[in-house]
This record gives sequence, C-alpha cells and structure tokens, in this order.
Amino acid sequence: MLPLSFFMVTLLASNAQAVETKTTGANLGDLELTFPIETGSTQEFPPSEDFTLAKRAHSLLGDMIWQTVEKLVDGCHFVLVTSDSHRPFLKQVIRNSLTALQPFSVIDLQVMDTSYKEGMRKAISGESTTVCRVYVIDLTVNENNSVLEFLETSRLWLWPEAKVVIAGIRQKVGDVLLHSVFRNTFSLFYLGLSSDFLNFSVEEFRTLPWKGTKTLTSGNQLDSVQHIWVFGRCLFCNNGKPKVQFLSLWSQGSEMPQLQTQSPHQVKSLEGHLVRMVSIVYFPYVDYEMRTDRPGSPVTLRDSLDKRIFEIITSRLNFTYEVRAPSDLQWGVLTKSENWTGLLGSIQQNKADMTTVIAPNPARLAVIDVTRVYQADKMTIVSLKPQLLPQYLVIIRPFTGNVWLCLLACIVGWGLSLWLFQKARSQFSGKPALTLNRAIFFSWVVILQVPLSRQPADFISQTLIGWWLLVSLVIATAYRSSLIAHLAVQSKTTPIDSFEDMIRQKDWKWGAEEKMFTGAIVAYFQTTTDPVAKTVHKYLQKLSEEEALQKVLKGGFSYMHWYNHISSVIQSYYTDRLGNSPFYIGQKGTTMLTDFGWGFRRGAPYKDRFNLMTNRLIEAGIISYWTNDVMALRVKENGRRRDRQQAHNSVMYHENSQIILHLSHLMGVFLLLLLGYTLASLILLSEVMLVKWQQKKTPLRFLAQNDEGN
Repeated sequence: MLPLSFFMVTLLASNAQAVETKTTGANLGDLELTFPIETGSTQEFPPSEDFTLAKRAHSLLGDMIWQTVEKLVDGCHFVLVTSDSHRPFLKQVIRNSLTALQPFSVIDLQVMDTSYKEGMRKAISGESTTVCRVYVIDLTVNENNSVLEFLETSRLWLWPEAKVVIAGIRQKVGDVLLHSVFRNTFSLFYLGLSSDFLNFSVEEFRTLPWKGTKTLTSGNQLDSVQHIWVFGRCLFCNNGKPKVQFLSLWSQGSEMPQLQTQSPHQVKSLEGHLVRMVSIVYFPYVDYEMRTDRPGSPVTLRDSLDKRIFEIITSRLNFTYEVRAPSDLQWGVLTKSENWTGLLGSIQQNKADMTTVIAPNPARLAVIDVTRVYQADKMTIVSLKPQLLPQYLVIIRPFTGNVWLCLLACIVGWGLSLWLFQKARSQFSGKPALTLNRAIFFSWVVILQVPLSRQPADFISQTLIGWWLLVSLVIATAYRSSLIAHLAVQSKTTPIDSFEDMIRQKDWKWGAEEKMFTGAIVAYFQTTTDPVAKTVHKYLQKLSEEEALQKVLKGGFSYMHWYNHISSVIQSYYTDRLGNSPFYIGQKGTTMLTDFGWGFRRGAPYKDRFNLMTNRLIEAGIISYWTNDVMALRVKENGRRRDRQQAHNSVMYHENSQIILHLSHLMGVFLLLLLGYTLASLILLSEVMLVKWQQKKTPLRFLAQNDEGN
C-alpha cells in the first residue's frame, strides 16, 4: 500500500446494500453540481432563485478553500475530513486537487465503519513519510459533533505544527475555534459563510418541489452568498488565553487575505499565558513550601534549580505559572484501568500543563512529552563510616590470609626439604642427620632472624640455609615496615561503595525511601537483568528517610538514595562545624536513569521554546554551576540546625602528630605470648599424661628400664 504522502484519494464506501445509481447534473456557470439519483428518474434541478444562491455559496466556499490550501500546502499532505463528501464545494476542491496533482486524502465519516475509522485515525496522526499536514475540515453540517469527536480521538492535538482550515457557518466560529481538539494548534483558520444554504443536503436538493424547510429568511439573500468571513485564532492572546480574531471579509475575485502561519518553535512571547504546573519536592531540583494543608493546593517555590530556570524563561517568553502539589503527593503509578495516579495523573487528566523535574521512561512517555534539562543523578549508598578494626589483631594485619598460609607452607616445606637432604646424605656418609622436628624448628628460627649457634657442615644444607636466609630477610623486612604502619595508623573496615560491596557484607540489610517506589526507579528494578540489582531489590526495605538514617547509625544497614539529594541532607543535618559526619557516601554510584527533565502535556505548543532555552543554559554551563551553588546555599542556610544530629566521636590521627603506642596497640603481642604459654602448658600436660598412661600400662617393664639405667 502506498503511503499517504503519495498521490491518492481515499473514498470509502459503506457496507450497506448498494443501490444502482447514475448522476445527472446542472451546468451552472463555472460549477457543475452533480448529485446521485435513482436509476430511471427523469427529475431535473429547477433554475430557481434558491438553487442559484446555493450554487453561489458552494462555489464561493470551494474557491476560497482551494486558494487557502494552495497557500498553506507547500509540499505538505492535504487531508479532507467531512461527514458528507458529496457536498458540491468539496467536489470542487477535490477536482482542483486532481488537476494540480496535489496528494490528498478524503475521510468521509458518514460511510465509514469502525475498522475504517481506526485506520483513518492513523492518517490523521500522520506517517513517518509525511513531513507536514494540512487539514481541511468540513463543519458546514449542523450536526458536526461527530467530526470534532473523531478529531479528538484521532489525537489531532498532538501535532501543534499542523495547519488547519475549517469551513463552517459564521455564527459557530467561537464554539469551533475554542474547542479542546484545537488547543495546541497554531495555524488555525475558519472560513465562515452567512448562508443557511450550506446546510442543504443532497436529498433536499433532489426534492421537487422544495417544501420551504430550509430557505433564507432574513437579510439580503444575494449579499449573503457573496462574502466569506475569514477568522483566525490567536493561541496566546487576551492575557495569555486563546482568542478568536476576525481577519477579513473575502468575496469572489477579491485579493486573497493574508493568512499568517506560525510554527511552535517561532513563538517569542506567550503574552502572559498561565502555565499550570504540578510538582513534588526533590531537592536540589525543586523545593517548595505548602501554603495550606489541603491536598492539591498551590505551593510557593523555594530556591532550587527549577525556580532559577523558570525565572529566566519567564522573563524571555513572558508567561506566568502556578505550581501545585499532587493530591496524593506521589510521582504516579499506572493502574489496571490504564490511568495514572499522582503527578502524572494530573497531566493525563488535563489538570496541569507541565511538571517540574521528572525522569522519563517508556510508560510515562505515553502520557507526557519530556524535555531534557538535567543529567541523571546516580543512585548512591549511604553507610556508617568505616569503623576501626580491633587492635589485638594488629600483628597479623601486615599480611593477608593467603600470605600467612603461603608463609606457613614455606616454613614447613623448607624444614621438610632440609630433613630429606640430611636423611639422604646420612645413608651415603654414615653421619647422623637432623630429625624432622629439629629441621622444622631450624626453619622457624631462620625466619625469625635469630642467629644460628650451630649450622650443618655439609655444602647442600648450607646452600639451602643461605637461600632461606635471603627469603627470610625480605619477608621479615616487609612485615616490620607494615607492622609499624598498622601500629601508627589504625586500620578500618572496608567501605561500601557499590551494590556488590553491599550484598557481600555478612548479616547486612539495606533500604530506600518509600516515596521513591512511586517513581521511575520501579521500572528499572522490574526490567533489569543484572543479578546484583535483582538481589538488592528482593531484600530491599521501604521506609522514611529519617528512619533509614537512624538505622544506618546503629550499624549493619545501608540507605540508597540519589547522590545530590542525600549529600545535601547529610551536610545540612548530620555534619558538625568541623566537617565531621558519621555517614559514608559510596563513591561508585549506579546509573539507573538516562536524564531528568520537565514533563509537558502531549502536544504542548510551547515545549520547543522551553527546550531551546534550557539547552542554551546547559551549553553555557550555567545549570552545572547552579547545581553546586543551590546545594551550598541550602547547606549554609541549614547550618544553625546542624546540632540536630551530633557526629560520633572518633580518634583523629594527624599526619605530623607524634604517635604514642598504648597497651591497645600491643595487645596482640601479649595475647600471642599468652597463647604460647598456653600451648606450652598443654604440651607439658600432655607429656605428663602420656608418661602416667605408660606407667599404668606396663609398670614392671618401666621399673626394669629404670633399674638398667641405674
């Protein structure tokens, strides 16, 4: 099927039973009026005054529509929407389009069933190959609600750049131009004719004689069909509200009136238009104070990024705004009825024109248009600051567990090697060899850097001892230097910087603010394929911010939040005058969202201008500067309340201060000595018990051995 941008005419037939017809016509001047009549009829149209006036009305309107289309189309696709495509002035427009080879489509709602209407709604919305669209809408029939309803459900309001020409009765211009379906349309014109002849149907033209049900009853009949009233609609006039404007009175043969068209990106002033905003507190992007406790009431913005940007844009685009909080103070979730709650519900229900800062996702983009303003903040983890490790373990901290195991294996292995060499040598030379326990003890003495009083005299053993002394020197030097450092600066627990660090902690829990789970973060956790993120979401607790931070202070708990927000909260309320805080903010944030921006009702005509202004601020680096400035000023403003949460006392070591070792520093050494005493006592006890056991088992043999010894 060819797309709409190609040359085509869409004439749709109903599914009703077809009636064989032929056409008859009356050639009246330059307009040939043709109407379908039943086969075999010999009726002809009378040359009456009423018929002549009707012909002139349709001829004038058809000529005006075509001239308007020629002026506006400029390569665009032309769509004709009507509830009766057989009306004479529409046939004139169609013939002119065919002659000019102008691509167009005709949508006749009178003969369309439901399936065709769904397809035509896509034609109204346009296709990817349709760069621009010009709509000619026939509202000359008294009952035109069906056309407007069709345009509303076809979402014509999504295309503010579309050019719309309406043909109708002059008396209805206000109701039509201010209809909600055209709430976003910039280029909107109304061609109104003061003639009831536009309301004559085909059947009434066929009726002979006319019964007088529709005739001109007042005014000059001839004059009423010689002029067309041309109206326009100013979208941002009359103190920022839409206003119907009379443009000119056009007659046959007169000069075409100037029709000023405008696209959304050309808007330079909103003329004081009131923009209704809905917002949720999300510092530093937006912050406000509630004027009353009533849900959905107006609020007063505090110093924040959104407020600063609004002040710049309002001075350039000349508009005013009113900010309200959503009635349920939520970002909004999608219900089973396909309706949104919270902030997004206010936009969907047309209670607001735009939102303050919000994160886009596919589900939200179905009800709002988002313009990018801020770079997305990262999800960060707040935990208790790394705590000091126990001092009694300081003597083993210089090496990791793997190094200690390797060192132990080397001591035993070297002693075993020395014993094997000694054993092999003794078989050839006959000289006594070291026992296994003495060889391992010899290895232990060497690693402790104890001078050797007696050394093996053979060359093989001396070679082994020489290399072992070299290895022992390196190991001992590394241990001593590391031990001094650990004694001087006490080690701390490993900080939690990422989700991976958090889930590796033993007996650890985490949580996030409950309000966050009415926002875009829900979609991230529901769609992510990262197993770590899934684990985090599975065991995540939902609680208030203050409650979460108190649990962090008790230990064993981490709190997840956006970096800019939580860092300003901690600096404001949980940091003392010296900059000390009990909290640690992870350095490896997780990117969950692409960006933050403002949400507009779909098709909002001023969105492009807002987007242009914010892009200039982004490129100039002003928003990045303001982000730091807003946070710094807020922290300074909250300085008097920093005593609300006292920082935990901690030992502060300075780089150049003198270190005095206390008992706590050397506790590990004394514990090791105690362990040695205990081990020696156990060995002594075991030897005594072994001797007594042997005495009880063979007492006579034991006495005989003693006598021989004597």
